[in-house]
Amino acid sequence: MRKDTRLDARRVAIVEDWFKKQLDGAKQEDVAREWGISRKSLSQWSNTNHAKQIHADMMKELSKDSMPTFFQVLDKQVRQGRKDALILYARIHGLYAPTKQEIKTEEIKTDIVKDGVSKEMFADIDALLKGESPTIKRIK
Repeated sequence: MRKDTRLDARRVAIVEDWFKKQLDGAKQEDVAREWGISRKSLSQWSNTNHAKQIHADMMKELSKDSMPTFFQVLDKQVRQGRKDALILYARIHGLYAPTKQEIKTEEIKTDIVKDGVSKEMFADIDALLKGESPTIKRIK
């Protein structure tokens, strides 16, 4: 069976049953026998992209109730100063800079004596004097 195969309703029901019983420790052979199919068929169906999405959705739904506990534990670990907890907290709240960042700078050579000061340079100087950040141009 191809990985991109879409499962029909019966196969979806079987795969969902397998995923639920798997959490309780059931073996694939036992679930397959209950449904009257081979273990190999159940394994193939479980490894399709459709089944993997079903599994991901199911696990997400099961973990919904544990979110408050997750944040309580994270808060406790942040208060203890654990580095990994601090990084996770910062990432969740958008406070942590990406690990890989490319910065390109462009050097503009101008002769102020000859050419004078441009309006953009005046605006940047004015912004700096007012305590504001100057215009930053992103160059790709």
